[in-house]
Amino acid sequence: MSSVVVCAVVGVAAVVSTGYTAQRLDLNDASVWVLNDTDQFVGRANTDVFELNTIVQSTSADLQIVQSGSTVLVVDRSTATLDVIDPATSEIVDTIALPPIQVSVYLAGSNVVVYSFTTGQLWFTPLAELSKFDASQLPNFTFGANSPLSVDANGLLFAFSPEAGQVYRIDASISAVVDETSETRFAASDDRFQITSVGGRWV
Repeated sequence: MSSVVVCAVVGVAAVVSTGYTAQRLDLNDASVWVLNDTDQFVGRANTDVFELNTIVQSTSADLQIVQSGSTVLVVDRSTATLDVIDPATSEIVDTIALPPIQVSVYLAGSNVVVYSFTTGQLWFTPLAELSKFDASQLPNFTFGANSPLSVDANGLLFAFSPEAGQVYRIDASISAVVDETSETRFAASDDRFQITSVGGRWV
């Protein structure tokens, strides 16, 4: 008899119940990678709790962090190398040699842009083939020495060549092809220039 009563109670509860509230969990750990030139390390900072939850030691004080999603790259300008970090284990899984002087690295979608400001040489390589990058190979472009360059978050690249007096536009997230060239009024000189872009327009 008691088992019948229990079944009846469970049945009634199932009919009148409005269900239960399930908590939706966001598994993003809200972390970004930061660097400390003084103490020579890069670390993963959790922006929710304001603390470093991992540290990767370096031997250089001239570093650049390049991050997009789960891709974390560290440029060591003093040794002209690029370290690939596995964010899951916080370990360096690959090291790639870069051009030797004043080099910068940018992420453009699924492509990587390697640029030497000193020579104005620029290389494109798919992120999946980054381990095969060879700086001794011919660059995709040469804009001339001391040509400033910018790459926005969408992979839109602008480069200004003081020698040619032109600005080149490349959608680096798609291909290594100049899709627009703009003349400028700047004459070739020893002046220093900078370039950036806002809303897809160069400045």
